[in-house]
Amino acid sequence: PSGGTAPTSTARNDAIGSAIQDAPGDDPNAPMNIRPPAAQGQAPAQAPAATAAIPPRGGGSSGVSVGTGNARDQFDMGVGLMQRRDYELAEQTFRDFLRSNPKDPLAADAQYWLGESLYQRRQYTDAADSFYKIYVEAPQSSKAPESMMKLGMSLNGMGKKEEACATIAEAGRKYSRIKAQTDRELKRIAC
Repeated sequence: PSGGTAPTSTARNDAIGSAIQDAPGDDPNAPMNIRPPAAQGQAPAQAPAATAAIPPRGGGSSGVSVGTGNARDQFDMGVGLMQRRDYELAEQTFRDFLRSNPKDPLAADAQYWLGESLYQRRQYTDAADSFYKIYVEAPQSSKAPESMMKLGMSLNGMGKKEEACATIAEAGRKYSRIKAQTDRELKRIAC
């Protein structure tokens, strides 16, 4: 992990943002299934040319540079790592991507996958920060609906059930295409 991610610099004066605090989350709720971009109606991404450079799972990521190649290759590598469930290296890849390409058209998607890599490892506070950043900075992005729902799920992981329920319910109202998902999640966490 990155050793403590600083909270986003955006003001947190709305109801959702104020629910995120630097408290550790340890709720063992099962995560949702990961759906890569191709499964969400986008064109299938081609495998990055640098795939052979990805270390075998469990081989450790120490000393591996994931910030090489063009932005699309770097993004695709991160998604590939998510699919392989190498969440720690995926986190590093997406952080490098966002540092190097903050204005890239894929930045909101990379922010989402960064949050997902954290969520999968039950780092709920950092995940909530990542998902919240999309809510604030890219509310029209293709990942905004899932990000808002995952923000709620992260809040639940942090033990903030009331805020989680409100956030997930709002995601379903605001983004009708995920209404069925939000309804299932509200039922799952007994809102």
